This record gives sequence, C-alpha cells and structure tokens, in this order.
Amino acid sequence: WEDYTRIKRASQLPHASHQLFDFLRRHFWIDICHPTPQVFKDLEQVYGVHPLTIEDLMSTDNEREKAQYCEGYIYVHIQEREYAPGTNHLDNSSLHFLIFPDLIITLHASDFHTLSTSLYRLKFQPQKLLTASQISNPVWTAYVIIEVIANQFYIRVNDCEEEATSLDNLMRQINLDSH
Repeated sequence: WEDYTRIKRASQLPHASHQLFDFLRRHFWIDICHPTPQVFKDLEQVYGVHPLTIEDLMSTDNEREKAQYCEGYIYVHIQEREYAPGTNHLDNSSLHFLIFPDLIITLHASDFHTLSTSLYRLKFQPQKLLTASQISNPVWTAYVIIEVIANQFYIRVNDCEEEATSLDNLMRQINLDSH
C-alpha cells in the first residue's frame, strides 16, 4: 500500500538501492499474510530486523501481547479475537507490526477483517483535526488498526451485555407470570 493505495505488481516497486531510498520516503504499508521463511530472511537482511524479533515473528505459540523498541523500528504484537466461520466460537489470531519511520509492515497467519476496515477508515475517513502528514504515517496507521480492533471488542462486549439484560428481563417476566 502506498499512501493507502494498493501496489498490485512487483514491477511497481523500485529496483536499485537509490530508488528504494526515494521510494520509501513516502508512507507505505506492507501487509503480509502467511509469511514464508524467505519473508523472514528478507525482513532481517533488507530492513535490518533483529534476529530476536524474527524469532518472535516466527513463533506460533506466542499469545502474549508486547511492544518493543528496537534500533530503527518498533515491534508490536497483539492478539485479535474473531469468530470462527459459521460458529459463535472466538479464535485468537496474532497480528505483528514492524513500525519504521516511513513504513509499517503487518504480518499475520490468517485473514484479518479489521485490516480492510482500517484501510477503509484511513483512506476515506481521515480525522478532520489532523494534518495530512500526521494521518499518513506508520504510527497513525498502527493506531487506527489497534483502535478498530478495540472497537470490535467493545461491540462484542456490548452485545453480550445486552443479551444478559434481555435474559434477565425474560427471567423476571417468567417469575412475575408464575406468581
């Protein structure tokens, strides 16, 4: 994503290192679903991601959220709870962020509905009180993604609260009718 517009072909990416520097001066969001071992190797070699961060990215049993400042980037790992398709069972899904000065890389092993919601919000619903340069930066992108996840959680909690209130009211009505 370049300024929240999808880059569809690898040919749109720069090839020479000086072109890469000019290319990365703008804000980019690279979203990687189902990263391969080669992706992790490239992250270490091309972007200078620390080997311990790579280890965290590759770990499939890491359920602990974390934020870590590293040289040149910030690493964030969060969990999202989404309903398994066709059920009312919530599954945990990991989402990793690598936040560089002009680049954010998100990595995940499953599809995240909240990423498309976040992209829509970033592209079509910018905050009126912020300048374009404040909106179009990796930290703001990460903030919006986390806020969308938090809002989804709030909606689920609110739905559960309404369901509990409805059941409580039904039980009171049944109790009144039986007397």
